[in-house]
Formats: sequence, structure tokens, C-alpha cells
Amino acid sequence: MVTVGTAVGDVVGGIAAAALVPALVVGCTVVSQLRQRAVLVPATAAGLSAVATVMASSGVAFVCAAVAGIVAGLVADQTRSRNRAEAVAS
Repeated sequence: MVTVGTAVGDVVGGIAAAALVPALVVGCTVVSQLRQRAVLVPATAAGLSAVATVMASSGVAFVCAAVAGIVAGLVADQTRSRNRAEAVAS
């Protein structure tokens, strides 16, 4: 794949729409996983954080979105674990 990318890189790189390919690949990968609540909660938190920090620099916005996603994922996981423990105890 690297050889093919090197061979056609100049041709594909000249197409403006080719800049969207990495974002589309990541988007397709993430969207297919959003059916699981463990992925949906952190993805939503990261997305909301990205919208809230749109005026910040890209580095700051990226770090804020990552932290928001991680914290939301941890909270959702702990809540799910606690609910399972309560269901088993009942």
C-alpha cells in the first residue's frame, strides 16, 4: 500500500476532495461502533466539547475533546458496572 501511495500520491494529492479521505475513513470506523453505548457516550461528549471549543486553537480543542471523551467513558463505564452489581445483588 505504501508503494501504491507513493506511486499515485502526486496524482491523488492534486485532487481537492482527496483531503477528505482520512476524515471519512475515521468517520466510517467510528459510526459503525456507535451502536454500543460504551462508545456513544464518550463520542457524544467529545463531539460536544469540540463544538464548544471551536474558537480555541486546534491543539487545545483536540485535547479538550479527548479529555471530555475519556472522562465521559469512565463515568459511563463505572455507572454500568454499578448497575450490573446492583442487579446481581437483587
